[in-house]
Amino acid sequence: MPRTHAAASAATLPAILPTPFEHQPELRVLPVFDEVPTGHMTMRVEDESFHPHLRRGEFAVIDLEDREPAHREIFLFAFADWKAERGYAHALVEARSRPAYYGRPKGWADCGPGFCFGPAEGFEPCRAWSVASWSTAAGGGGRAPDGVARLADGPFRADALARKLVGRVVGVFVPMAREARMGGHHHG
Repeated sequence: MPRTHAAASAATLPAILPTPFEHQPELRVLPVFDEVPTGHMTMRVEDESFHPHLRRGEFAVIDLEDREPAHREIFLFAFADWKAERGYAHALVEARSRPAYYGRPKGWADCGPGFCFGPAEGFEPCRAWSVASWSTAAGGGGRAPDGVARLADGPFRADALARKLVGRVVGVFVPMAREARMGGHHHG
């Protein structure tokens, strides 16, 4: 019986064994920057809320032009804070969206429009956006299932949330990253 191309190829390949999972904490989802690009800023990461993407003591790189809400992305968020000198503060948050309805309840002329999470007369389907960051005290490092929301706000329409977003986190700033990749910092 003649051998097909597929059979010949399979016969010449070594058997592929399953590879066991190995945790690799040095791998990053966010790129590492050794310089802050124009139009970006940094924000010190104060806790492990967004571990492994951002770690305590690092500096998140924020793109000041990218304020379009995106589900499960990390942003720098501005919010009212009467204790702050300027009347507002900033926090790193995760944006989330879910199906909802937006409108004005029928017969409630004095009431402004709002959200509901089930169909109702006078309400149109939309996406409701919210933001949150988590305390890690209850569960240790990272966002534990028993972590408590430290900051939560919403729901918002996308345009309203965009006005409160300073920018999207696009990387981590590590000033000596270039020197580390090249074998260390060398003096002339």
